[in-house]
Amino acid sequence: MATAEVSTKMISLEDYIKMKEVESHINNIICETFKSLYLAYSNSCGKAKDGNVKSRLIFPPYSASKEEKERGELRVSEQELRFTFVEKFIAYCEDKKLGYRYSVETPTNDKYRFKDNEAPHIDDNGISGNLDLTIHDTSGKRLCLIEFKANNPEPQDIEKDLVKLTNIKEYDKETQEPIPRYFVGMVKSTKPDRTRRSILEKLYNIKDKAKEERNSETVHIIYYNIEKNEELFAEEFRFEKTKANK
Repeated sequence: MATAEVSTKMISLEDYIKMKEVESHINNIICETFKSLYLAYSNSCGKAKDGNVKSRLIFPPYSASKEEKERGELRVSEQELRFTFVEKFIAYCEDKKLGYRYSVETPTNDKYRFKDNEAPHIDDNGISGNLDLTIHDTSGKRLCLIEFKANNPEPQDIEKDLVKLTNIKEYDKETQEPIPRYFVGMVKSTKPDRTRRSILEKLYNIKDKAKEERNSETVHIIYYNIEKNEELFAEEFRFEKTKANK
């Protein structure tokens, strides 16, 4: 496995303030995204009044079985989360007069190896991956990286995203300045305590099994439960050095 390069560059106060400003805007957009998703979900369930629904999004019903149809089960996926975030991003930037741009499925700077029989990792002989959404300034410089997930993914799917997001080399190639990184998830759960515990256990297991020393960037993980209209949890994640390397 290739080890991420260790950067000795100190972040300046100006860069730190810029990064915190970007984080503030992204946090606001995430909050607006969750609000809009819940309104759309409520409307799709027949719970919201038409006058209170501003979103045009509809959560489609499952049609795989008679039982699902009778229960009125709605599909909740990563796509609703991603599309709503982009809608709110555009509206927010227009309202705040921000010149931010975005790209989807952005090719990564570094190379990775994602195989079913081994842990996802950075690999100079691997291939480029994609980042769900990247925020840029007007010149195209990277300002923020975001990965989206829905429901309770398999550990391998979570780890793939975290390996990319924590990699310091996924900053802007020219400036090489630290940038915020987000892992935004949405679940539909009537038993949030159980779901929270399940996802957090996966995160801790992923962190504990890291084999190589990594110069890991911090990722803001935010999970939302659309069924209860509440934040499931918020955590900061980074890969730690193994005891042998400390």
